[in-house]
Amino acid sequence: WEKRGQPAARILYYHRVNDDRDPFFPAISTELFENEMRYVARHYKVVGVSELQDRLHGGAPEPVLAITFDDGYADNYLNAFPILQRYGLSATIFLSTGSLDSRQPLWFEMLASALKRTSREFLDLEVDFPRRFFLRTQQERLDSNGEIFGLLRRMHDCERKERSEEHTSELQSLRHL
Repeated sequence: WEKRGQPAARILYYHRVNDDRDPFFPAISTELFENEMRYVARHYKVVGVSELQDRLHGGAPEPVLAITFDDGYADNYLNAFPILQRYGLSATIFLSTGSLDSRQPLWFEMLASALKRTSREFLDLEVDFPRRFFLRTQQERLDSNGEIFGLLRRMHDCERKERSEEHTSELQSLRHL
């Protein structure tokens, strides 16, 4: 009961909002996003991230909600923004500045794209120990994408960049080992 009198806040976070239905690049559909925003607009006070922090530190007891987007995909502007406008909701976008500066996709997007399009039937990786990832079916490619993402994500940025570029290049080669 004591917590109910204290400031409360929630954050809804999103990445992509589109109707592509591409399992390698998952997104919330525009219809589902609109349904969620309609519900949020009716039942919550939506504020920006900075106001959310101020309210938590300032002791305002009214619960608030913030909406955020990670990585700043074009569909955030093309698809989500008009819906947010329709319901008078604000949102915060956290941009990946490195990819904006380089005009290159994020490392995990390049990996997913390479796994999706490769003609290879497997990929051998040695991260902590030798592993073979089979790529014969879409499901094997999706499973491999998840596992390789998990392995690379634990690395420091420089090593992750080097390894992901190496693996992406290997996946794009037509030569089979």
